[in-house]
Amino acid sequence: MSSPIPVFLSFAFAYFFSALVRAVTATLAPAFGAELGLSSGDLGLLAGAYFLGFALTQLPLGRALDRHGPRRVILVLMSLAVIGCCAFASARHFATLTLARALIGVGLSACLMAPLTAYRRSFGPVAQLRANSWMLVAGSLGMVASTLPVQWLLPVLGWRGLFWAIAALLAVAMLAIRLLVPTDAPATASAPGEPGGYAAIWRHGVFRRFAPLAFFHYGGMLAVQTLWAGPWLVRVCGWTPEHAAAGLFAINVSMLLAFLAWGFVVPRLYRHGWPAQRLVRWGVPLSLGVLVAGLLLGERATAPLWALFCVSCSVVSLTQPAVGQAMPAAQAGRALSAYNLLIFAGIFVLQWGLGLVIDALSAAGWSTVSAFRGAMALWGVCALLAYLWFLRHEAPAEAAPEVVAAAATHNPRSMAGLLIIAHAPLASSLKAVASHAFPDCGARLEVLDVAPDMSPEQIENQARELLERVRGPEALIFTDVFGATPCNVAQRLADGVQVKVVAGVNVPMLWRSLCYADEPIDALVARAMAGATQGVMQVATSRPQNQTYKPGGNDQDHRHHQQ
Repeated sequence: MSSPIPVFLSFAFAYFFSALVRAVTATLAPAFGAELGLSSGDLGLLAGAYFLGFALTQLPLGRALDRHGPRRVILVLMSLAVIGCCAFASARHFATLTLARALIGVGLSACLMAPLTAYRRSFGPVAQLRANSWMLVAGSLGMVASTLPVQWLLPVLGWRGLFWAIAALLAVAMLAIRLLVPTDAPATASAPGEPGGYAAIWRHGVFRRFAPLAFFHYGGMLAVQTLWAGPWLVRVCGWTPEHAAAGLFAINVSMLLAFLAWGFVVPRLYRHGWPAQRLVRWGVPLSLGVLVAGLLLGERATAPLWALFCVSCSVVSLTQPAVGQAMPAAQAGRALSAYNLLIFAGIFVLQWGLGLVIDALSAAGWSTVSAFRGAMALWGVCALLAYLWFLRHEAPAEAAPEVVAAAATHNPRSMAGLLIIAHAPLASSLKAVASHAFPDCGARLEVLDVAPDMSPEQIENQARELLERVRGPEALIFTDVFGATPCNVAQRLADGVQVKVVAGVNVPMLWRSLCYADEPIDALVARAMAGATQGVMQVATSRPQNQTYKPGGNDQDHRHHQQ
């Protein structure tokens, strides 16, 4: 992307309205209840219909983004959102409202995935993290606008007039994207032998580790932020709709500030050995503790507590770019969309499910406060189980002796950083393979896929940014072919003393280097070259007699197996 700021602003403008429409149900809930006589279950279904339409689109969306490009896809889908908003504003029956809201969800389903796919293709990892956080800031601004500003506009426009206005503004956003975002490359089909589906993504260790947290924890937080915080403040705390709108405003402003802060601090945290996995490990228990406090306080759990809860949950948002970076760039659209499917499926299930549980407990004779607390407690148990799944699937990697020894005796900043510069998609694929045996390698390994249309200056600028991120103070750069553009760029980055280059990268070389990244740079170069040559051999047709077969242990070998 030659002009990243206009591109970012055009995408962010569209995502602002996507988030506003997503969250506005919490503010409009009293108006819907008064005019349409909706129960808690009906309100949950109406709010969740957006997320159902959104979720159903994610898998075909991922394929479309990878094949046709983000600009084409988002423009087609946003036209459906404009139609959906017009239908919602005109609807007279609950069923029509629900179908129109589902259509809006389909139409706005690419407003985050299309930008993230574009950033994954054109930005380095640090820029991706910042752009992801800034997009979430734009979304938080939309959620802020869905509270008090919407409440102020209701007497003037009514909720129907509000949706007519949103339809017009979405059309303006489409025009901005068409004018400011560069045209996508011609549509392409998957290359022969290249996986075009989702099987490899579903099986990927990073994806499976984060999946339950995406569904229950992040999806649940958004279900509270976009719907159930409002009814809690009105029906549990006894606030007026106007007072509750002010409380929702405070919650969404807090989330805006949280995402703004993440945009500044995440690159620094990553450089100091705090990747997404480690941040989630320490951040999720804090959010669960806040939820327990809210259940104990009951009617005294007002907007400040729910603001603290949502802010403490925001750490889980870092898992989305982590999943995208764990996959090759050619699969970024599918990986991000599949992960987004889990998040929005979780929002739909929890928005509707919490409403059904509240209605069921109320019918069983529970008080309003007790019914809300019981439903929230059930969700809290699910979120806790998701966190335990995350820990359980993280533990085998942490038990590997070489990882434990390195963590106990070395600061990641003092270890040699590793950078792979290779023709796309080799660099990302090698990192994905490395994550099988070294799930926490992201703190000291960065990759740059060199696309055919990238200029040497663009390659060098991105490579320098990545090198600065992993260098600590020594670094080893791997390239694929000596004399090719990636190698030539790497040679310009190296000083021959603290930063060195090795061409001909392969998997044994990379695994050996990750295993011994704590050694001095000259020793590390020797280890890498020995691993590369010793890893190339003719393999016997039957298992050698002097080896012990270990089922399922191919990725978690101990350090002496790498020697």
